[in-house]
Amino acid sequence: HWVPAQNIPWYYLPVWIGITTPILYVISFIVGLLLWSIKSIRELITAQTSKINAQDLAIVVFALGPIAAVVIKESVMYDGWRHMYFVYGGLIYFAIYALKSLHERISRSRIKWAKRVVPMLVAANSLWIIGVMFDAHPHQNAYYNRLIEQPSISNFEADYWGTSFKQLLEQLHEKYPDKALTLYSRSEPLYFNYLASNEDIKAHIEVIPHDEFPPEKDYVYCSIFRGKYDQYLYSEHRQLFEKPLHEIKLGKNLVCGAYQF
Repeated sequence: HWVPAQNIPWYYLPVWIGITTPILYVISFIVGLLLWSIKSIRELITAQTSKINAQDLAIVVFALGPIAAVVIKESVMYDGWRHMYFVYGGLIYFAIYALKSLHERISRSRIKWAKRVVPMLVAANSLWIIGVMFDAHPHQNAYYNRLIEQPSISNFEADYWGTSFKQLLEQLHEKYPDKALTLYSRSEPLYFNYLASNEDIKAHIEVIPHDEFPPEKDYVYCSIFRGKYDQYLYSEHRQLFEKPLHEIKLGKNLVCGAYQF
């Protein structure tokens, strides 16, 4: 389903943050914000303090203010939440706040095993996230967490900038070293990546410029599954994508592919 950037729903930004941020970070941020809010309100009500911690309050405004502004003003967002990455630091701050609060409570606990098991679980999850990022390299920009196990490329952007075309060209050349290939894509980055490729790739692969449509010769269609044309092809002519020459995936998620049309 194609949604124009000018008509995105109010929940667009929160959903994107939720599905492209590691789940541990998402849960920790929500818990940290709740703990801080409860602590601050309780202190004000019981007159333990006459003001809220200025640093924490500033970070709340820094992190949630821009998100609230986008939701309320129905601001235009293009392809994910890259325009709002600057709020990530604030989200992480309260994620750490939650982990710090958990550590303090465990330290006061009489349950000895909790003092070791909980930190180990947090450390294991953090190491797992690091492993996922290493495994995803160089396509970390197409990462989705397990809140959405296998995102439909008809619903969510994958590789907006088309950087995966570089690896696609290299892997096609490695996979078909003796085969002359003619590639085409409606996405500009394929041609730009081709221009930056080495001479060995250019000797065996030809890329038709994106503005020459339709090509006058048989070609292999390459897609990062963004734009109305690619969305239309994938939705209405799925059979064209059933026998790929090569695909690049991040886990189960399709990043880009080459298909003989």
